Amino acid sequence: MHFFTIASLLAVAATQTGAQDSSWSKQSVPFNLVLKSHNATLDGTYLGACHEGAAIEGLCPYGKTPRPYEQFYFNTSMYRNSTSDDFQTQGLLTWNLPMYPSPLFVSLP
Repeated sequence: MHFFTIASLLAVAATQTGAQDSSWSKQSVPFNLVLKSHNATLDGTYLGACHEGAAIEGLCPYGKTPRPYEQFYFNTSMYRNSTSDDFQTQGLLTWNLPMYPSPLFVSLP
């Protein structure tokens, strides 16, 4: 149950942040999310995107071998802070949902 709670919080934060600026122009190289735990069963387990409901995705444990849909990206954008007039960086944790049968994908927070 903890995985779903964390995933839901990340999704809400990403959605709220994304409403500020829709130009997430830079995407990091792909990386994996791996659990670090004192529990030997969970330690080293890869997290991947999983379907939780209508248009709702979450993070679920998938085992100790990485798979393509368990790759994540950090999409960033620069914006000007209205109070200090400085440029700052904000970002979204995303994954790429494949659109079959074509090679296209949709980047989802």
